[in-house]
Amino acid sequence: MLLAEILETGEVAGEVGLTWLAGNATEIGYVFNPTHTGRGLATEAVAAVLDAARHEWGFVQVMAKTDRANTASRALCKRLGMTLVSTGTTADGREVAECTYVLPAADGSPSPR
Repeated sequence: MLLAEILETGEVAGEVGLTWLAGNATEIGYVFNPTHTGRGLATEAVAAVLDAARHEWGFVQVMAKTDRANTASRALCKRLGMTLVSTGTTADGREVAECTYVLPAADGSPSPR
């Protein structure tokens, strides 16, 4: 888990992390304080971790899951070039409607699922 902070104040704005799934696949997760909405902080931080996941750590498949109702998180995934691959209900018993996004492979081909 990495903290995203405001350079001028040192205040923590949010956090971004990766969860290793299997082989060369990972899931990215993030949470940001709503008081920092609209400043591009989440976009900058998540983009940096996505770049490191691909180019530094060698992950081929990068995915994100978000609640279907979380339009800000869904928009972030789209802004960063992720593709919606499925919608459904969580498998963990919470019965939450969720969306799954994947980042296309570095060469532009669809990411393996």
